[in-house]
Order: sequence, then structure tokens, then C-alpha cells
Amino acid sequence: MFRTLLFTFFVFLLCQNSIAQSRVTYVELLQSQRQSQIYFEHSFHPSSDSLTELSVNFRIEHDFLTFTKNRDNTYQTEIKGSLEIYDKDGMVIRTSFWSAEKRVDSYEKTQVRDEFIIGRIHTELVKGSYFYQLKFQGGSQRREISSEKVPFSINLQSAIWFYMLEETEIGSESVTLINYGGNAVYGKNITLAISLSDSMYQFSKNNLSLELEQLDIVEKDTTFVKSIFKKSISDSLFNVKKSIQMTNNDIPTIKLGESYSGFTTFFTTIANKTYPNAHYRLKLFKKDSLIATKVYQSYWYDIPLSLLNLDVSISMLKFILPAEKIKQTFSGNEQKKLTSFSTFWKEKDPTPESDFNELMYEFYKRIDFTFKEYTTPGKSGFETDMGKIYIVYGPPTSKERALPSSGFVVESWHYNMRSFSFQAKSGFGDFELIR
Repeated sequence: MFRTLLFTFFVFLLCQNSIAQSRVTYVELLQSQRQSQIYFEHSFHPSSDSLTELSVNFRIEHDFLTFTKNRDNTYQTEIKGSLEIYDKDGMVIRTSFWSAEKRVDSYEKTQVRDEFIIGRIHTELVKGSYFYQLKFQGGSQRREISSEKVPFSINLQSAIWFYMLEETEIGSESVTLINYGGNAVYGKNITLAISLSDSMYQFSKNNLSLELEQLDIVEKDTTFVKSIFKKSISDSLFNVKKSIQMTNNDIPTIKLGESYSGFTTFFTTIANKTYPNAHYRLKLFKKDSLIATKVYQSYWYDIPLSLLNLDVSISMLKFILPAEKIKQTFSGNEQKKLTSFSTFWKEKDPTPESDFNELMYEFYKRIDFTFKEYTTPGKSGFETDMGKIYIVYGPPTSKERALPSSGFVVESWHYNMRSFSFQAKSGFGDFELIR
């Protein structure tokens, strides 16, 4: 049901298991990092006995968009999109349109990758084989960008559709699709819904099981790593004559509704937060016969930049470890260094039952923050006095600025048990710790 595709000139973040190991600096890593992205996926929803709704759901990162400044110091952007449907011969048979505007209150919010414009474009189609293509154009951009053409087929009689939902109490009235290009979000559990047409349900009734496998995917090569679980689907989980329906014209949220076209749906929870940042394959069986699959990635969309390179990750430990300790602990070949690095952070993991390490994430996110906030013409932000204090102690509970008789601004940061004062050396944001 879902398909993960990128616009041709976008790339995904590297997952933690494939950290690039060339010896680079943080700045060089920053210059080579991924481009901004538009994530998209499609889902199907039965409309009637003969029609199926195709919903193409997407999210667009803020720093992909072009914002303009308003007189009230807010920033605004607009974007237009279209969904073109092609028949099997490549002829456009239908076009649907979408547009949105968004206003933010600061320039910083125009550059972040964890805020989005979220939307969907939908249309209804009869049984057949098709392609769809998404196209977007920003309000101030003349150049149009397009996705690849995505093939899909509709056949209500033999339909088995997967829906990956944000974790929720099963049976909730309205649930949001994860909407990250068909992927899960690393560190968060998944509510999985699977809808089967009546004919497929009757064919498979009382004999269904679900298996989850971990995969290693390098370019076009897929390798099985291990089976995570395999479990039978109990009859009590089935919602007979119920199908997944969209509840909002703009935001991809769904509900479980009466199915007049003959569908049955079941829900289950996948403990994704306990699994590594990797690729996975869901397999639905009738007895021992495989009847449907879905491949997805546990996707760390906001992975701190340093974690994309092992040498950079280790070098940043200088803010919390002596140089000699780093040299002793993380020596050896790449595999030994990776093992030592994983062990170091695992021992400090506040939630060892989960694969996601909140403490490690917070440490490396602070490094990213200091680079953005405190970099001067002569120093990277994490090398400045302000940056080093921020990395170790985090954001201060309060700040204050004063202009002493010397004429150089003094900024004080206050924490619960201590305070730090920094004095400006020039007018370029370079503050020096004075007490």
C-alpha cells in the first residue's frame, strides 16, 4: 500500500548502522549532509463497491520552503501541489490540486527540519493499473519539482492494505498516519492496521499470522538479518465490516468506519522503540503461505549531525572526557571503535529497555545547537566558551545582559546551583567566560 520514494535530487539520512567512516570534520560533514526533503506515501480507502480513494500524503520540511519576511517581523510561505494520475499507457487521466500557506514568528523556524507543512491530495478511481506523480511549486519559485512516477493497482476483491499509525490506544476514534514516506519514526512505537477485503478475509480467516524481520539493505541488495517476532492473529482482533477511512481533507488522519464495500480490519502494536535504527519487513501469512509484505525503515529523521560519522562522534566526547581517556577507550579499527562507542553510551542509557538513547541524543543535539547559535567568524560554536558551557550544563534557567562601564556587553547564565558570566570581545558574537 505504501511506497517510499524520494524526489530524484533528495537523499535520505544515513541510518546509524551505516555511519560514513571517512575522516572528516564536523564542518565538512555539515557541508555534505543531505538536502531538504519532501516525504510522501500513498494509502487506499474503499469508497463504494466500485470506487477506491487514493490518498497521497506528504510532509514538507520548512527549510525546503522559501519564506518571505512580513512587516510585523513574521515569515510567510506558500506552496502549490498537484497529483497527476496516468493510465497504464502513460496518458494523464486526472489531475487534483492542493495549496497551503504558513506563517512562523521567527527566522529560525524557517530553517528547521523538524517543522513541516503537512497535507494530502486525493482522488477516487475504479479498478485498474495506474501511475501517479506529485508536483510542487513554491509561491516565489518558478521552477517546478516532480516526484518519480509511482505505479499502483486497485482491485478491491484481492486487497490487503497496511497502515502505519502513530502509537495510540487501539480503538481510538481518530489516529494520525505516521506520514514519513512509509517509514516508522525511530524511538517510537507503531500502531499497525491491516485491512483485508471480504474475499481475502474469508480466504484467510482463522489462519493469519504476522512476522517482522530485520533487513540489511545496501542500494538494491536486501539481506535477511533476523526474525524479530512471529505471532498468530487472534479472531478477537478483527473488526468485521470495518475499514480505514480518512477523516480530514488536508491532514492525513484516519478512523475506523463502517465498510459498505466489504472490508475487515485488525490492529496490533509494534514495539518499534525497542528495535535498532534499521530496515524491516512485515510479512502476513495464511498458514505457511505468504500473502502480503511491507518493507519500511525505522527512520531517525532528526539524527544529530555528529552521529553520521563515527570519528566525529568520538571527537565530540572531548567536552565530557579527558583526551587520554578518549584515546584509551576508542582505539583500534573501525569495528572496535564502534563497539566501544556503543558500549560507552549504552552504560549511560536512562531507558536501557529501548534502543533509543535519550542521553546520547541530548548530548549531540546540544552540539548541533551550539554550532548554529554560537559560531563566530573564528570559531565553531561548540569550541566557544558559551558553547562548551551549554554542552555540559544545557540551557540556562535564566539569562541577563548588562553593559558595564567598560563598554563590552556581559551576559550571565543562571542555573539552579551556579552561574556563569561571559563578556563580549567584539561585536561579532564572540563571548569569553570571565567568571
